[in-house]
Amino acid sequence: DAAVRVYWRRFLGQNTFQRLHDPLQKALLNAAEQTRFRSQQMAHELAQPSRADRYEKWAHLLIAQGVPIPNGQTEVHLPDLFEPGSSEVIPLDPKKNGMGNAEYYYDKARKTRQSHHYAEDRWLETEALSETISGLIQALAQLKTAQSVEHFQTQHAEVLTKLIGHQHLGQELQPFRRFQIAGYEVWVGRNARENDLLTFKSAQKHDYWLHARGVPGSHVVLRRSSKTQAPPKSVMEKTAAIAAYFSQAKNSSLVPVICTERKFVRKAKKGTPGAVIVEREQVLLVVPALPEHTI
Repeated sequence: DAAVRVYWRRFLGQNTFQRLHDPLQKALLNAAEQTRFRSQQMAHELAQPSRADRYEKWAHLLIAQGVPIPNGQTEVHLPDLFEPGSSEVIPLDPKKNGMGNAEYYYDKARKTRQSHHYAEDRWLETEALSETISGLIQALAQLKTAQSVEHFQTQHAEVLTKLIGHQHLGQELQPFRRFQIAGYEVWVGRNARENDLLTFKSAQKHDYWLHARGVPGSHVVLRRSSKTQAPPKSVMEKTAAIAAYFSQAKNSSLVPVICTERKFVRKAKKGTPGAVIVEREQVLLVVPALPEHTI
């Protein structure tokens, strides 16, 4: 029944969308909360009075004393030349004399200021990151389909990995699009980098490799448990239809698709990621289409 097929197609599409969208949304919201907390903590610390001025003042007072301060003292009371009528109690390293302690406090003042400047830079970076996450959350909220979420993930892959890591992206956001046809797994690269990874790192030599002929498109791999396993013709044709769909020829009525074993595909010398040379091939002529089941 056509109505039942339409219902199940919509149901599976919505189910896939939620499995893609919801873990990503949750992870981004958690990242936003953690980033806000870090920013607030940094701002609080930056608002505290810096001790660099005090260390520098102690160094000045130690240098300005007319009487040398010998080793062995743990503190010294000195008149405050910057605030007449008051005095300063300056802690000392007993292993150093007055000049040695002064140099120590000058160095400590310098390092404290450097640390403060570094903390300011870190706070500004954290604020910028918070804005980035907020923008990602808003953009994700506008998406309505599984395909749009996959595109979002690919477009922002680098920043998403840094923010939340692969472990938070859920099974559906693992590398490659994945489909199932009559018990066979089909993997599809989503960009040039994934095409390269799929073909030369993840696929086995006896897996079938497919690509729309003569046009840019995704690398597609039909997984086989062994080199003697022969997928039915219908599985090969449906896999070829996927390769046609994920190519620039997806709107054509018929698309020629290369099919060969992975062992006959090699990288093009000095080629860009995903560029290959196919040594043996057969061609299937198919209508671009997607199967009903993703995994």
